[in-house]
Amino acid sequence: VDFCGSAPYMPNSSHKNQQRRPIPDEEDATFPKRFGITAIRGCMVLQVRDENGTILSDPSYQLDEGKKPPKGNKRFVRVALDAAQYAADANGTGSPLGLDVYKSLNIVIRRHGRENNFKATLETIRSLLSGGTTD
Repeated sequence: VDFCGSAPYMPNSSHKNQQRRPIPDEEDATFPKRFGITAIRGCMVLQVRDENGTILSDPSYQLDEGKKPPKGNKRFVRVALDAAQYAADANGTGSPLGLDVYKSLNIVIRRHGRENNFKATLETIRSLLSGGTTD
């Protein structure tokens, strides 16, 4: 299971003609504006399918020796949205767009595996606070 972010991507023409940047994009505060990113919502990837509907994220598919290559170039990703952020958007304390922000989400952003440990860290902290042990 991957924990990711989802964002609307609406490219503007200004990023096409940019020169080599001395600041990496991840450290540049103008990145969202340059690339049309207006919101980011946390999500958890539940399933990835190809154009035929074959579940690519199924472990049995990945282990199958005689598997056919995925069909087409498009991938369909089923995600579980961050419930707390969704509630905030629904009651008006999140995005100014409210629930309409979810209509424009069209890319999934995945972090590197080493950096993608938030849920495991959170579960460990919860366990320690409730008196559990982490053997």
